[in-house]
Amino acid sequence: MIFYLDDYNLISVKKNNELANVSLDIFKDNKRIDYELENDEKYLLIHLKEDYDETDFKILINDTIQDLVPRFITHTKRFDEDYKVDLNLLGSFIEDNKTIFRLWAPLSKDAFVVADNQEYKMDYKGRGLFELIINDNLDTRIYHYKVVREKAYEFSDPFSYLNKNENESYVLDIRRFNKDKIKPEPFKNVSIYEISVRDFSSDKRIDFTYPKKFLGLIEEGLKLDEKEVGFDYLKQLGVSHVQMLPVFSFDLDKSDYNWGYNPTSFNSLEHNYFVSDDPYEELNEFKKVVDTYHKNNIYVSLDVVYNHVYRVNDFNLEKMLPYYFFRYKKDVIGNASFCGNETRSEGYFLSEYLKLLCERFVDVYDIDALRFDIMGILDVDTINGIKDICVNKKPYFLVYGEGWNMGDILSDDKKATMDNAAILKDVGFFNDRFRNTLRGKEIDDDNAYLLGKIELKEKVKELLKGSLDMGFETNQSVNYVECHDNYTLFDKLSRYEKEIDIIKVTKLALALTVLSRGLAFIHSGIEFLRTKKGIDNSYNKPDEINLLDWDRKNKYINVSKYLKDLLKLKDILSSYFDENKEITFEEYYEILIVRIDDLMIFINPCVFDHIYCADNIIHIIFDENGFKDEDDDKFKISSFSILVGYKR
Repeated sequence: MIFYLDDYNLISVKKNNELANVSLDIFKDNKRIDYELENDEKYLLIHLKEDYDETDFKILINDTIQDLVPRFITHTKRFDEDYKVDLNLLGSFIEDNKTIFRLWAPLSKDAFVVADNQEYKMDYKGRGLFELIINDNLDTRIYHYKVVREKAYEFSDPFSYLNKNENESYVLDIRRFNKDKIKPEPFKNVSIYEISVRDFSSDKRIDFTYPKKFLGLIEEGLKLDEKEVGFDYLKQLGVSHVQMLPVFSFDLDKSDYNWGYNPTSFNSLEHNYFVSDDPYEELNEFKKVVDTYHKNNIYVSLDVVYNHVYRVNDFNLEKMLPYYFFRYKKDVIGNASFCGNETRSEGYFLSEYLKLLCERFVDVYDIDALRFDIMGILDVDTINGIKDICVNKKPYFLVYGEGWNMGDILSDDKKATMDNAAILKDVGFFNDRFRNTLRGKEIDDDNAYLLGKIELKEKVKELLKGSLDMGFETNQSVNYVECHDNYTLFDKLSRYEKEIDIIKVTKLALALTVLSRGLAFIHSGIEFLRTKKGIDNSYNKPDEINLLDWDRKNKYINVSKYLKDLLKLKDILSSYFDENKEITFEEYYEILIVRIDDLMIFINPCVFDHIYCADNIIHIIFDENGFKDEDDDKFKISSFSILVGYKR
């Protein structure tokens, strides 16, 4: 049987018949310890009469020594205080002709660095810190750690800049990293374009030199039927930010394809996206992508997955210190992520670790934004801390994520959810009300403004104002109708093909997304009617389902041009979207009229065209076909479209 150390004065053991009528003795430094017993639903709780500074107890049943495993003692505040270290000290470092390794592994009896198949014993420095200094420059050598508790555990360095694989890391000299910093021109409005590294260059009709790789994101001069595709298309689209689906190490889950939401480490870039096998060249490949985007005035956002891991027992942090990094409800691991576990970001070490990694990504890769997968599982203090660090480095830095309230282990007031927007100032949240109001929740749900449900106009008014009624500031609402998961808008609208014009409804969806106050979020390919063949969750489906089909860009080039015009229009109208400007509304039959000073936006969400007779001349600057320049007091607002003008 296994006894668990769950606090500095509490030992637990699962109840069983063997415990009846036995002699139970607990010793510390060869002295017998007094205790009291308590029965709980599943455990016999052994309450020690006092707190102890160490965790080394000897438990005997009928004079036979029993296993004692430290468990939830790692969740106590005292544990964090007892083992608090400066995380900047951890990892491998090259100084002069020396290589220094430092590892934090509380509760381990011994620790080793294994480099070039040779074991080097580390010295214990206190507070869970082990150190080794080798009088040699081990630049680019492969190494891993080995710790001994009840048995030996081997794992990659959670603080390395790059891992070779799940189990091994590289020694790297930070002085050799690319230090170039290229600042894009300031953006007027935020428009985030979500891409997958793999999907972007998977279309076999395009002659990508580096298909499915980081470098495929910046290949120039590519065409299909004499029209620009790939990076050349992206450059002229006019978005302010590109958001990449996860680019840090993930498992393919027995599939050739995966989005990347099953992390195998938090610190290292995904090797499947590299061309080179030299560690410095690998890092430079990704840095080159960021630099090239910056040269073309595109900011870079990374999608990070810190709410769960792929397999707990194989994760380097868990091997380093079990039980600490994940939440448990009683003795069952939490599963708010629905992926088998949830991280305990409120723990001091994990919180500081995530902050350090995010700061590193800004310093090393020069990124401009972070998107947090299922951010609501993480805690408020960690997200605010990451935001403060990154904004201090780049005042324009964006932090945003999925603010759903999931799980019941962390209290609601501590979760980084949209319900806590007021204490997560300047943190953005994916606004599912925006999506659901415009397109409906499920594929067969026709309760959608874009499908002619005019009665939703009151909700639409709030969306256009930035969803302030949800407790958001205007810069906290991430407005979207489509993202990488769930059905694409085209696949949903195809179910109503006989009733609606899919192209017109898509253009209206883009117009409302871009022209509402908040951050506009655009899933790559929505502007050329991206399809996933009716599959809602394509995370492990082949390239044929997930790829960006550049032929569709050519086929629906008028829609992509319309998005480009919308983004220009938003920049032209920037002053009108100031949060201090008052928005008022009028209604004209099914038409919703948005007024901001002398600006008028006419929205027609129904199948009929409308003729509008104005009291004054309206200078029309934009309609369903893009920019125009026309004065009139009587004009048509086409079905499923917007029209924008100034009142003379």
